[in-house]
Amino acid sequence: MRTRRKWLAYLGQYTLFVLALFGMPQMVQANIIEYEVSSPATGGDAILLLAPPFNDDSAFSSPDGALFVVDTAAQTATFTGALTNRLGDVASVELSFGNFLEEFNRFSDVPDIDFFGSVDGRITVNGSETFTVTSFDSVFAPNRILEFGEGAIPFSPGFGIFGGFDLTDATGQYAGLAQISGSLRERGATDVPAPGGLGLMGLGLIAMGLAGYRRRKRTGR
Repeated sequence: MRTRRKWLAYLGQYTLFVLALFGMPQMVQANIIEYEVSSPATGGDAILLLAPPFNDDSAFSSPDGALFVVDTAAQTATFTGALTNRLGDVASVELSFGNFLEEFNRFSDVPDIDFFGSVDGRITVNGSETFTVTSFDSVFAPNRILEFGEGAIPFSPGFGIFGGFDLTDATGQYAGLAQISGSLRERGATDVPAPGGLGLMGLGLIAMGLAGYRRRKRTGR
C-alpha cells in the first residue's frame, strides 16, 4: 500500500511537472477573436446588400455594428447582426463560415487576405421573410465565399471582410444574391484552454488527491 501511495504521489507530481515544463505554454491553443463590423470606409455605406431589387432599399447597415467572430483553432467564423435599410426594414443575419483557406490558389495568393470557402445560415427580413444562404456558384471563383483581411474590401486598403452568396426562399427557389462588406475593428480576444492540457492537469491532481486520501485514511485523520 505504501508503495502504491508513493507511486500515485510520484505520478501526480511528475504529471504536473511535465505540464508546467512543456504543456502550460501550449495549453492556450484556441483564440476567439471578436470584431465589430462597420460600414466600409469606401464603396458605399452598406454592410449588407440584398438583390434584386438593385436600389437603395436593398442596402442595409447598422449604427451599432454587426459582429464577426473568428475561432482560430476550429478555423471557422460567424457573422451576426440586425441591420436596417432606409425604409426601416430590419434584416437579421446569422451566418457561419468554414473551409478556411490561407490562399485562394497558388497563382493569386495575397499574403494579407485569407478566405472561407463555405457558408451556412439565414437572413430574415422584418421577422417574416427568411432566406437561406448558400455558397455563391461561380466558375471563376469556386470556394471563394468570404475574403478576410487587409485589403479584402474592393478599392479599400483597410482591414475587413467581403463576400457574396446565393439566396433561396422558403420554397427552395432561387431568390437572388446577398453581399456583405464591412470594416473590422477588434473588440477583444478570448483564450480557450486546450482539452489536452486540462486533461493532463486533471490527471495530476487526481493522482495526488488519491495519494493524500489513502494516506489520511491509513493514519485515521
